[in-house]
Formats: sequence, C-alpha cells, structure tokens
Amino acid sequence: MSLEWDTDLLLGTTWTWIVTCTDDQGGPVTVVTADWRLQTPTGTDVIALTHASGISVAGNVCTIQVETDNQTGVTSRTYRHWLEVVDDNGAITRFMDKWVKVLPR
Repeated sequence: MSLEWDTDLLLGTTWTWIVTCTDDQGGPVTVVTADWRLQTPTGTDVIALTHASGISVAGNVCTIQVETDNQTGVTSRTYRHWLEVVDDNGAITRFMDKWVKVLPR
C-alpha cells in the first residue's frame, strides 16, 4: 500500500473519517473489529482508538471519530494515521495509511 497525504486537521475540532472496506475485487469486507492510530513520524502512538472506543462499524463501513477531549497531547505537526481491521475470516488488513498535518486552532 502506498502512503498518501490526507487533509489538514484543526486542533479543537472533531475529526471524522468514514472508510468503506472492500476486497481486491471491490466486494465488501465484513469488519469484526478495527483499530486506528495517530502516530508521530517515528511511530509513537499519540491517539489510539478501537472498535469499542471511537470507531463504529456497520458491515464494511468504519466511522472513526476523534472528539476534542481525545486530542490531549496532540500538538501542531505532521502525523501518520492508519486504520487496520480484522475481517470475519480473521485476516488483518490496513485500509488507510496516510499523513495528516494538525494545525493550531
């Protein structure tokens, strides 16, 4: 998977991503659980969300929502964020792997 630049984020606002998970043929992937991370460029987790906390799953769609109270410790800089899911066959797949720039409010 190639890394892509995503969008700029503004500190103190709610961040939301809606990710539709499909296989190589475009068919839906049934998501059992999901993990999302916001990391420094060196790989240190700054925010970690799971299916039980911050990620909702409906079939093959994951909605990641980072509320302002989850942004403690986030500073204005460039981060990497990614989403990994486990499907109903137990396979782990990374569906999002991008760079974001967090800007001060």
